[in-house]
Amino acid sequence: MKEVKLMGEYPVYQTELPKSKTSCKTIDDVIAKLREKMDASGLTVFIAIYDDYGRTHAINGPIGEGIEGAKELLFCFGESLPFPQALALRPRSIGIADMGDHFFITFLKSPEVYAMADVVLWVKALADKK
Repeated sequence: MKEVKLMGEYPVYQTELPKSKTSCKTIDDVIAKLREKMDASGLTVFIAIYDDYGRTHAINGPIGEGIEGAKELLFCFGESLPFPQALALRPRSIGIADMGDHFFITFLKSPEVYAMADVVLWVKALADKK
């Protein structure tokens, strides 16, 4: 997993997960495993699943080469609302793209250290086949 600056400005974590290294066969399998981790955390609230690929395809928008599917898992782990600007940081999402032989997983870096550590662990746990 590595951190990159997307578009020169946004701190994004990204990783490529070969399908041979996970029991997940589909994006929905990946989402189900991530939801298990979220539900077990006791603090994270699931919000929705957004089918980014489906929406883009429906409006005949351009889709990058090799992308066979793409969904985002939306959630929130905020436990306080210290100032109104915090709303700009919520909700969070994890993007999962099916690239044929692997999943490409991305998420925006969180200002909350504990939350960031949880998301990193959840994504790393997807590699459950040795």
